[in-house]
Amino acid sequence: MTPDEYKSGPGSFWVQFTCGAVFGVFVGIGLCREFAFSFVVGALVFVGSVGICAFVAGYWGDKFWEALLRIWGWTGRR
Repeated sequence: MTPDEYKSGPGSFWVQFTCGAVFGVFVGIGLCREFAFSFVVGALVFVGSVGICAFVAGYWGDKFWEALLRIWGWTGRR
């Protein structure tokens, strides 16, 4: 198995998707605490944020995580 196949193999999408879903849970909790004024709206915001984060992380993979680190300034370069 070459490094390219390992990095972007069929299992890579699901690993990134799962990590994105976990990240989406934390984002969703924060958004619900800030913007949800009822249970229904809170549930929709939570499920939407988990779904969007999971799909975007699975689709873009490492580019998604690099962009987040760059936005938050954790890369060490300016």
